[in-house]
Amino acid sequence: MIGFLKGLFKIKPPVLSSDLQALQAQAESAVRGYLGDGKPFPMFAMAMQANGEIVSMLPSEEIPDSREAFAAVVGRLMGLVRDHAIRASVLVTPWEDGGAHTAVFDLEQRDGGRVLVLLPYRMGPGGVRFEPATTQHAVPKLFA
Repeated sequence: MIGFLKGLFKIKPPVLSSDLQALQAQAESAVRGYLGDGKPFPMFAMAMQANGEIVSMLPSEEIPDSREAFAAVVGRLMGLVRDHAIRASVLVTPWEDGGAHTAVFDLEQRDGGRVLVLLPYRMGPGGVRFEPATTQHAVPKLFA
């Protein structure tokens, strides 16, 4: 059904605002840095404060469980949203499915919606090779 609707209406990929573009660029640079050094990247977040400054958030090394670490970072983001301390955020997570690796960038902005950017990559003997990224709209969560 969705394929049929896409054919009828030509659903356009989302366009990122300048705030989300800045967050995406900085987060993607961090991911590429880790992978370029041959290291896996950890789940992390970045947030754009009201003054435009971007801050990074990594889970504490004292939380070895990945689910608890994810919950801690999301909880911190939720607190910042509730306090109106940030205007946009990106949550970056590694995802693997059947040997395919993807960096998932979950971008969201106050009054600007939510967009997922998926950046597939392959690790090989010659290093990392990135595939073209795809974007899709998502239902707002943090700023809902």
